[in-house]
Amino acid sequence: VSLLAALVASLLCVRFCDRGKWRLGLAASGRSIVLQSLAGLAVASAVICLADLLIMGTTNFRHVRGPGFDWWHVLVLFIPAAAHEELVFRGYPFQKLLSWNRTAAVLVVSGIFMAAHLGNPGVEWIGMSDVFVAGVLLSLAYMVWNSLWFPIVLHIWWNVLSGPILGHEVSGLPFNTTLLKTIDTGPSLLTGGPFGIEASIYTLTLDVVACIVLAAVVIRRRNRIPAANVSIDEIQAYGTPAAAAATGLENLER
Repeated sequence: VSLLAALVASLLCVRFCDRGKWRLGLAASGRSIVLQSLAGLAVASAVICLADLLIMGTTNFRHVRGPGFDWWHVLVLFIPAAAHEELVFRGYPFQKLLSWNRTAAVLVVSGIFMAAHLGNPGVEWIGMSDVFVAGVLLSLAYMVWNSLWFPIVLHIWWNVLSGPILGHEVSGLPFNTTLLKTIDTGPSLLTGGPFGIEASIYTLTLDVVACIVLAAVVIRRRNRIPAANVSIDEIQAYGTPAAAAATGLENLER
């Protein structure tokens, strides 16, 4: 219901505030969607798996076999919840702020994203810091292609890998039916404690590194092609005058 409400609200804003001329970042070619999905899978896997390995290598934390993979919760909870949050936090309001000031948009929306998790179980400062940095990471993921597919897939796979597969709490929310279960016998600073792997200092550090990498990609893509005189619709669609000056999005990606 929340996902549908966010989608309808976004479409109404586009229809009545922008006369249908604003792109939400959902329309993309099949090739672009696949490319962005692979990027989302890669970034989430790199951060979560490496953090998990570091935790196991420096503490007595370990995984044991769990009862199984909960397909039902993944389909009705994880996928809709992540898509809903991306529509709300990286959708129309964020994109409007982004057209005004990129830095302010990223910081303001990431702060609101963090505040939305303050009521979760097991909240403490490292977990909240990492949620804020994760908000920055997802914002940068949007900015790489000016598309929601990269952050949506990144967000979904982050949650699914952390919870239903590895058995960590997801932002403090525990799940009983997981592929693996965790035996948490290390300091919370390293393992994340009751908030889950997102509250580990390892995850926070890796998220900062991932933000730096994506920020470099965003800057490089924006500066790749000399600026040209283009329409505001082209700028909004492709991200910058430089990108819009390309012969097309596919050429820009190549």
